[in-house]
Amino acid sequence: MTNTIWGEDQLHFEFGGNGTLKICGQERARWRVENSQVILCDDEGEEYTLDIVGNTFAYRGESINRFQ
Repeated sequence: MTNTIWGEDQLHFEFGGNGTLKICGQERARWRVENSQVILCDDEGEEYTLDIVGNTFAYRGESINRFQ
């Protein structure tokens, strides 16, 4: 998962090796893995959860495919 890019041309997520998350190329949040979920935490402390489903992610039930 580290140093991979997920999403589509218009919106993609890059999971940096230092726990940073880039959205469309700009650092936006921190990430960590807990059980079968990826927890995203923004600068204001809000947390969002991606479910790990096999070798893909899902957000609110919608699949997110690997971009690169």
